[in-house]
Amino acid sequence: MAYYRNIYEDQNVYLDGERLRGVQSFDANFEIPYDPIKVAGIGFVGHTINSNLEGAFNVGRFVVSNHDPISGMFVTPFSGHLRYGTGNNSLALSFNNAYINSFNSSCSIGAIPSIDFGANVYGDMGSFVPTAGEQVNTDTIVIARPGDIILTNVSGERTNRVQSYNYDISINRTPIYTLGSGLEPGLFNIDYPIEINLDFNMHIDDFQTQDMHDLLCDQPKDNISIILSGCNTDDYIRKFIAPDPLFLGIDQNGAVGDQASIDIKYKSYINDIRELRYLIGGGIINVLLDDNDNGTIEYDGAPITTPTNIEVDYGERITITISPDAGYTTTDIQINGESFAGEIDPGSFAFTTPPIKFGTEIFVTFTAVVTTAAPTTAAPTSTTAGPTSTTAGPTSTTAGPTSTTAGPTSTTSGPTSTTSGPTSTTSGPTST
Repeated sequence: MAYYRNIYEDQNVYLDGERLRGVQSFDANFEIPYDPIKVAGIGFVGHTINSNLEGAFNVGRFVVSNHDPISGMFVTPFSGHLRYGTGNNSLALSFNNAYINSFNSSCSIGAIPSIDFGANVYGDMGSFVPTAGEQVNTDTIVIARPGDIILTNVSGERTNRVQSYNYDISINRTPIYTLGSGLEPGLFNIDYPIEINLDFNMHIDDFQTQDMHDLLCDQPKDNISIILSGCNTDDYIRKFIAPDPLFLGIDQNGAVGDQASIDIKYKSYINDIRELRYLIGGGIINVLLDDNDNGTIEYDGAPITTPTNIEVDYGERITITISPDAGYTTTDIQINGESFAGEIDPGSFAFTTPPIKFGTEIFVTFTAVVTTAAPTTAAPTSTTAGPTSTTAGPTSTTAGPTSTTAGPTSTTSGPTSTTSGPTSTTSGPTST
């Protein structure tokens, strides 16, 4: 039976199919959280799990390239595997549905800058978990040396000797499990703000810290950058940014036989995980400028053909000039779907964006002006006829009383006598 030695030269780490460069260590683990089931009168009858099934892994690397696939893996899950062994004995430890939970870069005098990260695995983990294929990255290896590190906006860095830095990001992501969702969470909750801790150690020449009480009202206003360059490179290898950092304090040390030194501590807070891609990836952000073809957008003093991508630095505000065509007006400006219609002026005007901190799309809407005919009003016409009055006087017709009286009639024929009494008919007065 043949035996194989799996040494570091035969081990490669792949994330979403791409091999990582400069890997120094890979640590992975999972543990099933079993709990015993106990029954009165019997004791142990079986087991159950008392929490979620999750794994974890950590990767340590040297900075050897300006390309890093994990820059774009903070928001979405990824798969990966460790390939170890050679020939017929090629083996793998793979995982899926993983999320990055930590990132760290550090360097000190006499060492090579490192970039490490950790991740939680919320999917499956083992030797036969499906994962992406394997692609070999052929980028040229470029080593960043301590002397090639450039610091900006670090208190005292110009006249004191910085000995080391430590840049650390921690992401508190809580999985949300629901009944019927299986063994993997369907949602996650990120505990904002995300914290970035930044520490520097320097040997003291003339460093004096600001008063603690004054710092409460007078904090640094500029981003801190750590730029790693290298031999024969026209551009930097990597760049890390701490946005709007708070100066937390110092730890000053001195002892017999030792150089006086000081540790300076900063902390930054961010409210959108999408910013991390640019904070550890160099700070260059793509902005897409677009409209609906009924006007003109000018950037940097010249009109552009839309859609157009431009590059801006992290946190930069850009100003564009918006001019609708004749017969049109600007009705909306949207930045990543958010409307800024309240900042529109009539005709041609300048618009300045909020600070841009991640990939952004700016879309301008021009709408045709609707012309409405003014209503026609006829001059008032007045015809007045003088008053006409016709009065008929009262008419009265009165018929006097009419009286007809028949006198007594007497007819005597022998002993027979007929008498008709007086008849009187009276018509009362008639008035019209």
